[in-house]
Amino acid sequence: MIKKLFSTPKRAIISTACIAVVVVAIAVGIFFATGLFARSSSIGEANAQNFAFTDAGVDPASAQLVKTSFDRENGRYIYEVEFYANGVEYEYWIDAENGAVLRRDSDGQVAGGGSAAQASISEEEARNAALADAGVDASDATFITTRLDYDDGRSVYDVEFYTATQEYDYEIDATTGAVYSKKTESFQTGTSGADANAASASISVDDAKAAAVADAGLSLSDVTFSKAKLERDDGRTLYEIEFYQGSTQYEYSIDATTGAVLEYETDAH
Repeated sequence: MIKKLFSTPKRAIISTACIAVVVVAIAVGIFFATGLFARSSSIGEANAQNFAFTDAGVDPASAQLVKTSFDRENGRYIYEVEFYANGVEYEYWIDAENGAVLRRDSDGQVAGGGSAAQASISEEEARNAALADAGVDASDATFITTRLDYDDGRSVYDVEFYTATQEYDYEIDATTGAVYSKKTESFQTGTSGADANAASASISVDDAKAAAVADAGLSLSDVTFSKAKLERDDGRTLYEIEFYQGSTQYEYSIDATTGAVLEYETDAH
């Protein structure tokens, strides 16, 4: 019977292809069966989350936008746990078999489970350092955010502000007040070399935040903002506002002249 399958070149090719398909199907079946068994015998999502919360020193009640997925990394089954708490974003790999922390990362805290970022200067001093470097008077600047963060083993303040024509994004060393990094972006755009009108806002970023939150039927005390930025889009000046409440994330575009809601989107996790 086997000889008959390979009696001619054509039959040999067809038989070989069929055998290959069967082998692949068996391998895929074994892979998924192994994955299902690993998941059924794992610690479970709830326990994986608790191991991550404990390592981060976070009260589970204060964790928001919690996402947990079962995966395989580096030959090992894991739970990938992501969440926000106290203005910090955390990402964990938890061993699905024993709950060990295999990897941790955070935005706003020392990676590796260390202590939170520390500052020797105040937020106001960080803002003044950024203004001085940019050559901008405080009366001409509107601040979007000033946030203490941790970047490449260094405590820094993320300072973002804009003027009538420029947006500035600074990282100020939170210990010395020195400029760690900076980026500027002009609001002016051109067509065939001709500049368009510079972006300008008639309402403040706080007004834009309030308009977005009110449209969502929430109060400012209920939400945590992750973005508030003045931008130009299709010849219109607008604020891009992002925030979350509980397990729902909100994204709004607010007209910077009228305060009207131009566009919004929600994403419930």
